[in-house]
Amino acid sequence: AANSTAIGTSGPAANTDITQTVTVCEQHDKDRLLVQTVRDACSADPHCKLIVFVLYKREAPHVEQVLRRAGHGQVEALQGDKPQHEGTSGLDAFRNSRSGG
Repeated sequence: AANSTAIGTSGPAANTDITQTVTVCEQHDKDRLLVQTVRDACSADPHCKLIVFVLYKREAPHVEQVLRRAGHGQVEALQGDKPQHEGTSGLDAFRNSRSGG
């Protein structure tokens, strides 16, 4: 069989409707910058939906709490230690537009 080399994207392309933001900051600025990033992302669309990824699952409840305190009431931390039905209901709410900024 012949060998082939692919340069560039040979598989599925990224969804152009999705915007990814990565911010590098000092530890003491994380909460403030998270809230500001969410506020900026949802400023034009009050029904926007966001997914915030964290490095460690222990950070997920903290991020949920920070966003709730900032007025983002429809927030749910999804991580591996939650019972499956809780994670599934959170994902279903997100898919069905019941969660968002």
